[in-house]
Amino acid sequence: AGKLLLTGDNSLSGAGVTGVAIDAADLLTITSADGEGTLAIDGANVVTALNMAGGLNVQTCDVTATAPAGAAMILYDHELTINNALMKLTGEKSGAILSMRDLLGDAYMSAPEGAYKDSSTGHVMIDVDEKPQLVLTTLTIESDYVFRVGETGITRSNYRDVKDDVVKAGKVSYEPATKTLTLDNATLQGPEYGACISAYSWDGIPATVMLEGDNTIKDAGMAIGSSKLVVTSADGNGKLTITAGNGFEAETVTVKDCSVEMTVEDSGIMAYSSGTVTVDNGNLSITCTDKESGMAMRAGKLQLEGGSTLVSPKGAAINTESDALELDGKIVADLVISSVAPGDANGDGTVDIVDVTITISYILGQNPTGFNKEAANVNGDEEVNIVDVTSIIDMILKK
Repeated sequence: AGKLLLTGDNSLSGAGVTGVAIDAADLLTITSADGEGTLAIDGANVVTALNMAGGLNVQTCDVTATAPAGAAMILYDHELTINNALMKLTGEKSGAILSMRDLLGDAYMSAPEGAYKDSSTGHVMIDVDEKPQLVLTTLTIESDYVFRVGETGITRSNYRDVKDDVVKAGKVSYEPATKTLTLDNATLQGPEYGACISAYSWDGIPATVMLEGDNTIKDAGMAIGSSKLVVTSADGNGKLTITAGNGFEAETVTVKDCSVEMTVEDSGIMAYSSGTVTVDNGNLSITCTDKESGMAMRAGKLQLEGGSTLVSPKGAAINTESDALELDGKIVADLVISSVAPGDANGDGTVDIVDVTITISYILGQNPTGFNKEAANVNGDEEVNIVDVTSIIDMILKK
């Protein structure tokens, strides 16, 4: 087996004595260390651009090969394995790929639409007027990163800057190495039906959504749907504001080191009955506009970590029979989970006279900067008033 390591952008033209641009008798791996390497093979004067007698692995790079007078690649009944990579193959006379046993890895044939591997010959074909023909145009094979934003699947071609009609502002990007979708001060709107962002997990690894700055998902049937989901931020300051029919739906949901605020019609977080919702050093606020049938959370378990506490309604818990978050036998429509300690109204990590002052300013209608209403509402009655001021003073005196 051999390896071709790419650094930066590379090109290859011409052919050896065999009339082939790259000729490998054993399995060849083409890769790059940083995931950004490229190789462009200009086979204007070759019979075959890639003659792979032992199969080919393409990893973390982009490879383009053209052979106007011949075949782009021959695999001699061996596998083509593609992971976190992109290949564009053009064989205008003899076809894009001949004699491929199977296509393995995380990739699929994205263009031309309808391309397939013939089961008897291994050639990549396409049906034209119901008759199979070799693909003589550019065949695109690229990794599928299993995230979808709106109607757009994230692939090797678009992962650096994902564009879709639902993306109205900011930037959406994907990091293949960590399997993380990043929302960078992004505003996403719609679709009216279905999920704005959807994903599935890999071998039990959750789909991760990283928040940078303030982000919004609005007017969607569902904000995010996944099999396993983690919403987080690197600096602890990321925020996601959701206005939708439903918030998150997944087997398990984790909100970690970030703030998520939902206003939904039907449900906030729907985890499967065996799944766990975890809030770890995070803030989660859910408001259901339908107070009669709205449900803040359904899960097998609610787990609070990293200082996060259920601020409101106090005493609510998961009913093991209905899997719904309930209080006194009634389904909870609204909830607040906060990582800020009760009484720490300015969020500086300490309960002191400054918290008394900022709470009084809020009561007087002065709209003080940095005020945390949930933390100031010490008694959990959802109203900040003189009773809470007294409670904060008592907390200070008991130190």
